[in-house]
Amino acid sequence: MTYADLLLLAFVAWLAVIAAIDVRMHRAPNRIVYPSIVLAALAPIPLGWPAVVQALGGGVLAFALLAIVVLAGRGRMGAGDAKVGAVAGLAVGASGVPTLLATAFIGGSAFALVMLGLRVRTRHDVVAFTPMLLAGALAALATQGSYLVR
Repeated sequence: MTYADLLLLAFVAWLAVIAAIDVRMHRAPNRIVYPSIVLAALAPIPLGWPAVVQALGGGVLAFALLAIVVLAGRGRMGAGDAKVGAVAGLAVGASGVPTLLATAFIGGSAFALVMLGLRVRTRHDVVAFTPMLLAGALAALATQGSYLVR
């Protein structure tokens, strides 16, 4: 296994851990997310400058787009989702962010509609979004590739 392979596995595993916490607690704790952002930003350095640029571009782009949703949504989406989005963006790189976010929002919408239709949830209930970010990251890695997948 190469360093890039290990890094890819670490990104996916760590996003899964954060998603599991979010499902259980309905939050992504800063004490886990902030170190994740720092480590995820530093991890591509051994892969060279192009990987660092791709990763940082993905992290900044995903965070910025999700931060706009957080601000426009007036509390419907938490800031933790934007921060976890930065970690997912760092994993998929700038070229994977459109697939990451499209899959996350479409998957989240479909999940919410099913839950509403089954009357398991109401439109006022909180639904964890980080599992959708994990699904979006997996979709982006599978279809778009990444600086980690050659």
